[in-house]
Amino acid sequence: MGDISGGAAIFWSDTAKLDFTVTQRSKEFYGQSGHEDLFGSANVSLRFW
Repeated sequence: MGDISGGAAIFWSDTAKLDFTVTQRSKEFYGQSGHEDLFGSANVSLRFW
């Protein structure tokens, strides 16, 4: 089994940040039914003071 991840971050001065990541995971064992997994995440950070 293996993972490959990639992502990026976008900054708006010191006020906000948007991050996103995508990960692809290979099959865990030979003969496994189904497809490889592909999933992602997103995060928004805001500064209030």
